[in-house]
Amino acid sequence: MDNQESEESNENVLPENNCTDDDNESTSSEDLDLKLKYGRLGNDLQIILTNDSASCIAVHPKFVCIGTDWGVIHLLDHQGNSVKNKALRAHSVAVNQISIDAKGDYIASCSDDGKVLVFGLYSSDNNHDIKLGRLVRSIAIDPNYYKSGSGRRFITGDERLVLHEKVLFARVRSTVIAEASQEGGVKTMKWSPGGEFLAWASHVGFRVYDLVARASLGLVKWSNKPQVDMKCHICWKNTHTLIVGWADTVWVCNVEKRSVVTPMDASVYVVCPIYTFQTEFWVCGVSPLNENLVLLGCLKDTEGERPQLHIVKPEEDDYTDLIIDSLSLRGFQKYTASEYSLECLVDESRFVILSPKDIVAACPYDSDDKIDWLLEHCKFENALEVVSSASKSLMRHTLHSVGRAYLDHLLSSGKYDQAALHSHKILGNDKHRWEKEVFKFAKVNQLRSVAKYLPCIPEESLSPYIYEMVLCEYLKNDSAGFLETVKKWSCPGLYNVQAVINAALEHILDSDPKTNMVLLEALAILYSYSGKHDKALAMYIKIQNKGVFDLIRSHNLYSTCQSMLKELMNLDADKTISILMESKVFDRDLIVSNLSNNSYYLYLYLDALERRDPKNCYKYHAQLVKLYADFNREKLLPLLKESNHFSIQEALDICQEHNFLPEMVYLLGRIGNTQEALSLLMKIGDIEKAINFCKEHDDQDLWEDLINYSLKTPEFITILLQRIAAFVDPRMLVQRIENGIEVPGLKTSLVKMLQDYNLQVSVQEGCNAIIAADYFNLHQRVVNIQQKGTLVGDEHFCGVCHLKVISKNTKDIHPPADFLLFHCNHIFHESCLPPDSKICRICTTQKQRIIF
Repeated sequence: MDNQESEESNENVLPENNCTDDDNESTSSEDLDLKLKYGRLGNDLQIILTNDSASCIAVHPKFVCIGTDWGVIHLLDHQGNSVKNKALRAHSVAVNQISIDAKGDYIASCSDDGKVLVFGLYSSDNNHDIKLGRLVRSIAIDPNYYKSGSGRRFITGDERLVLHEKVLFARVRSTVIAEASQEGGVKTMKWSPGGEFLAWASHVGFRVYDLVARASLGLVKWSNKPQVDMKCHICWKNTHTLIVGWADTVWVCNVEKRSVVTPMDASVYVVCPIYTFQTEFWVCGVSPLNENLVLLGCLKDTEGERPQLHIVKPEEDDYTDLIIDSLSLRGFQKYTASEYSLECLVDESRFVILSPKDIVAACPYDSDDKIDWLLEHCKFENALEVVSSASKSLMRHTLHSVGRAYLDHLLSSGKYDQAALHSHKILGNDKHRWEKEVFKFAKVNQLRSVAKYLPCIPEESLSPYIYEMVLCEYLKNDSAGFLETVKKWSCPGLYNVQAVINAALEHILDSDPKTNMVLLEALAILYSYSGKHDKALAMYIKIQNKGVFDLIRSHNLYSTCQSMLKELMNLDADKTISILMESKVFDRDLIVSNLSNNSYYLYLYLDALERRDPKNCYKYHAQLVKLYADFNREKLLPLLKESNHFSIQEALDICQEHNFLPEMVYLLGRIGNTQEALSLLMKIGDIEKAINFCKEHDDQDLWEDLINYSLKTPEFITILLQRIAAFVDPRMLVQRIENGIEVPGLKTSLVKMLQDYNLQVSVQEGCNAIIAADYFNLHQRVVNIQQKGTLVGDEHFCGVCHLKVISKNTKDIHPPADFLLFHCNHIFHESCLPPDSKICRICTTQKQRIIF
């Protein structure tokens, strides 16, 4: 090999791509299902091709067979290593074609030296070394050759197509199944996987031969004959689907059963072309890839260009290129299209590209390969999706390995928040991994970004120093963030609270006073975490933070806060009152004493106590009267009416001090000074309240006073005329009205008064009638009841002697006697009463006692 070839041996099959975040890559992540990965076969193969050149190749899942220009057949594994140092010097000139049976037990080869070789890898019982004495261009071995009873068939192609099969006595019978001399001879052939059909090609076209019916299924002629000599390439996708490439044309055909079979038909099968299309390059090999095709090609009218591997989607008379890869095969500058070939393992989607000095294997990307490609192109999120969906099939990658690469990329790109966001998904609950990643954030002073994602429950928590590192960074750079993080990390034992308290105190001494309030609140929370609730309470009150109320409730600090009531009331009176009402541990007398210097706070407390627990508030009613008078007059009068637990005179003095006339009227009436109360009502001119006051007390003298007060005011007279008739004799008012006084609405008022009076009289008469009727009805009912017979038995006793009136005992010493039964149901022996007695002695005695 010359120097140029030595340099080429170090080239990669495909150019490398550099990592970039650019979304406009030539190959997107969606194309990876189609994209192929390439690998050059090396090891022993490099040594072989250094001194020789490859002329043909055949592949099997177990190994690769290479024929060389010197007529040697090399057996290699798929990495290019010689298998058991097997190098068969089979021919004296270049090997034209190699064929392998389905199991990989036998290899067949042919050459221009006229020699045909069938070689068993594990047994020599069915080996053949035949010299035909003519150029043999192609050979195909039966896929079932390894089976006994299969006939051990193989077919050679030169000027004729000859079937060789084993018959009795281990003889080999050769049968010409087709003449090809007029077509330029057989150029290549391939046996179908099932062993039923043989596809072969000549200069004219290609045919499919039915080996069961021993009949050709017809000729498909080449459409255009190029001036250059081109090789035909044949590949079976499966038993009934054939792919043929020649020059710049590709055929995809199905071998199908005829819908109608006639006696003239030699076979029930027929070849049906599905796709036929021309390419823009010379076809050097064909293979299937799922529903697409893989084509090896060289550009037309150019020399020394790299061959290209195309993945195309076939159409009826056209195709669509899906992927095009240019291959840097060794020595490609010196080779033409006829010196390349392509073989494949259909079931494995594995492709082998052959050139005289190089062999390259290609296969679709597996999940690991896809991840490699995505990582190489910095498509980390797509890589994570592949890891999640194909975790069971991965061999080299894990969610953690890909995730760490992603996190490293984000951190190096300065995308700290995004890196923190993905941390939990990638790191899960693995403590060791978390701590390792946290240090990466610490190196770039970005612990704050990852803080809210750190595990903070006891079962998943990290080492305490991790959280202390985060809090220290917050303390130095973000006071508000420090506070929020301290609130969030409330789990006991998550970090050394005292160490953080000391750091916070030290920082407060050196910090801006404007930020001290935030830090002091955080310090109060830390004191609470450490169990120093008294300090926490004092700190909250100092900074006037309403979080103190939650602290009191959550830690049951009711007794502690009793001495701080004024400060708490100054902070939030409503919440303080709510706290005082919640617990029974408070000493009410002490609370009243502590609040006595602030009347409004005392009012709020006693008012809440009155609403929540009235019985326990009775002894404070005297104070509450004064407080209601000062702060809530609406509640004063209801309290005066409902309570008996205050001094009326003191309450009256308070009301006089505030000039609360309605309250004074009520209190005066309550102590019996109704005339003064009525005088106050008339002084304020509230005739309606005065009338109601008189109604309430139902005192004739009060009505007299009200009439006297009203005679000087005609409007009052009008109202009294309309309202007084139902309560007093209206003549008391009418007779006192002075002559000449003009009373507004007098006529209407008099009519109303008379109507009310008549209505009252009518109501009284109706009531009297009802009472009389009820009396007579009840009297008649009593008479009827008393006139009924009464059953007297031995359970009745005389009201005087207290012996049974009637005895059923025949042995009783007292003979039967007469008895008297009064209407009151008392019963006596006649002999026990005075003669001619008509009055019940029991009832008479009771009446006398009552009168006495």
